[in-house]
Amino acid sequence: KILIWVFLGGGLGSSLRYGLHLLFKNTSSQYPIGTFAANLIGCLLIGIFFGILHKLNVLKEEAHFFFIVGFTGGLTTFSSFALDNVHLFKSGSLLQPLIYSLGSIIMGILMVLIGFGFQNPCKKQSLHDQSTTNHIDTLFDWLIVFKITL
Repeated sequence: KILIWVFLGGGLGSSLRYGLHLLFKNTSSQYPIGTFAANLIGCLLIGIFFGILHKLNVLKEEAHFFFIVGFTGGLTTFSSFALDNVHLFKSGSLLQPLIYSLGSIIMGILMVLIGFGFQNPCKKQSLHDQSTTNHIDTLFDWLIVFKITL
């Protein structure tokens, strides 16, 4: 049953990633904008999905496997990110892959945090605010977010 949810979410996420590839494939930029966009959108969405599912207390249900494991897992791509860096490195510059890598990681983490903010846009909430529902309660939850994001 869970495998079906992962399969469906992953298929949709992968389809969106392919659509982003098509959208950006004819740009004149030397940077892999399609992969960059897919990973940042995936980071934003995982923050939104994780925050909402955690708030609704359905994190370990089918929604978790569909949205977080399947959809954002299918949308984001670490292997393409690594291959893109190899191609940038082969272009002769060490600065190009360094900018792409650091930009992807820093912007990705920021997008996850921005995504967390969408769960309750009317009330500013800290990740460590104990008076309201925490976005992330344990180190284990942080590891889930970073594992899927990367």
